[in-house]
Amino acid sequence: MVFFHGGGFSGGGGLLGWYDGAALAAEGDVVVVRPNYRLGSLCYLVLDGVGEGNLGLFDQLQALR
Repeated sequence: MVFFHGGGFSGGGGLLGWYDGAALAAEGDVVVVRPNYRLGSLCYLVLDGVGEGNLGLFDQLQALR
């Protein structure tokens, strides 16, 4: 199971304790993956030669691949 943390695209991280998937993995016989992705201004920043914006969403797509 892949779980992307919330945070309104401004804060948070997959390693925060309240997102721990250990109990779910133990009870549901699943592997829980909690990827991190860019947040805040780096998530939407558009810079020539660096990114076209929405980099946080591209990070999520790459994690799923």
